[in-house]
Amino acid sequence: MYCQKRVCEAEGVPFQSKIDMAVEEITGFEPVPGTHTHVLIDSWYHCRRVRRAATERGWDVSGALKSNRVLRLIQEDGSRQWLKLSAYAATLTPDDWVEVSWPSAKGGQKLYAHLVPTWVRKLGPTLVFITCHDPEEPLKSVRYWGSTMMELTAQALVDILAVRWEVETYFEYGKDLLGSDQYQVMTRQAILRFWTLTACLFCFLEAQRAAAHEATLTCGDVRRRLQQEHQRNLLQWLAEALQEGRSAETSSANDTP
Repeated sequence: MYCQKRVCEAEGVPFQSKIDMAVEEITGFEPVPGTHTHVLIDSWYHCRRVRRAATERGWDVSGALKSNRVLRLIQEDGSRQWLKLSAYAATLTPDDWVEVSWPSAKGGQKLYAHLVPTWVRKLGPTLVFITCHDPEEPLKSVRYWGSTMMELTAQALVDILAVRWEVETYFEYGKDLLGSDQYQVMTRQAILRFWTLTACLFCFLEAQRAAAHEATLTCGDVRRRLQQEHQRNLLQWLAEALQEGRSAETSSANDTP
């Protein structure tokens, strides 16, 4: 588990950065025999060390890129131009985008994508993949990705990236359902307790979703339904208390629904 450098020094254990841990995991991971490993990462881990560790094992790497990454363009006269991804995206016209479908529980989500095989500084050969929701105003919703698989089509790369997005939405659920982005812990035991609580919550929500027999229902939908149900119960209890002439002083917490 990751610990800050000062914590490691206080505990007398060697410090490892998150990149160190990712490289160690890639180096020591034993894939299932007969399979090809594809490392899916977010922009924080998309760096030279992680990519080199994966490619040395013959694996592919795909993941998000930060907008300040720099790509190389080769002009017709052979000259080279280096542009930040954000600057390159600003040059794209509506005709430069193709429609793709992002897989989701509620059916494919329409997106627009642009592919450019190029060289990204500090990464090497990269199939740069840019997405947006509106090709007329792409910069309002633009995202950047990159892959070592240079021959992929836009839709094939979308299908790969969507697999890692399941992890992203898991953490988003944790932030939305439990406020984990505001929850700070100081020990390993506290981290384990928190994730145990999160896992129990997801088990409960998945059970409620299965009982609803609605294929398109998400855990977030279930959470909102339960909240609305309890809000209605509370309002009903308050209405009954008022009708019976009970005051706040005479109504105890034990009477609440």
